[in-house]
Amino acid sequence: MKDTTKKKLEYSINLLRKSEALALRYDPDGGFCLAFSGGKDSQALYHVAKLAGVKFHAFFSPTSVDPPH
Repeated sequence: MKDTTKKKLEYSINLLRKSEALALRYDPDGGFCLAFSGGKDSQALYHVAKLAGVKFHAFFSPTSVDPPH
């Protein structure tokens, strides 16, 4: 992994960990609410949240910005 990529990942993990207390104030049982479309961006965020070890729940939320097949 490139050093810049590693730094960005570490920053994102730390940001989620720092803000978890706020998420738990809004939803003590669920924590963060992750809208998941199945695209590459939401998959990446899902994995960053798993790496951070924060409390979250993901729900499917399809977007309307994807081009038709």
